[in-house]
Amino acid sequence: MPAGDGMGDMVGAAMRPDAAALADATTGYTLLALMWAVMMVGMMLPSATPTVLLFAALERRRAAGGPRGRTACFVSGYVAVWSVYALTAAAVQTSLAHAGLVSMQMATTSAVLAGGIFVAAGVYEFTPLKDRCLTHCRSPLDWIPRHMRAGRTGAFRMGVGHGAYCVGCCWVLM
Repeated sequence: MPAGDGMGDMVGAAMRPDAAALADATTGYTLLALMWAVMMVGMMLPSATPTVLLFAALERRRAAGGPRGRTACFVSGYVAVWSVYALTAAAVQTSLAHAGLVSMQMATTSAVLAGGIFVAAGVYEFTPLKDRCLTHCRSPLDWIPRHMRAGRTGAFRMGVGHGAYCVGCCWVLM
């Protein structure tokens, strides 16, 4: 490589210890976020199955012979909300690990943090927001007709809405 072409500078910068640490941190966060996303979908999508099946049945009845794919859009909206939650949870976990409050095994190393999490989870169980979210998640027969939207974008927005209520039910327990 000719001198002064910039490639040597880029290679040199990539080999600096701070660049390696940044790459490791980015890879670590990415893997952690992926773990959270897979875990959230694996745990929460089965609990949404009754709502998804009800939506699909209503769609088959409503759009006989019409465009398909609205159920997939509904599920995509639901998964999108849980994916955003997963990114947030991974960021919080990474921050707690950097602060020394969480070990590499994802266990709290602070009795104050552990106690605070338990108290916050207990208090949240009795809030009006938790009650409202739980009401919507438990009664899809009531929720779907009142929130029905036209088109695939409408189905995606419905999935986002249902996902948001589900996150509202149990985010603090995760």
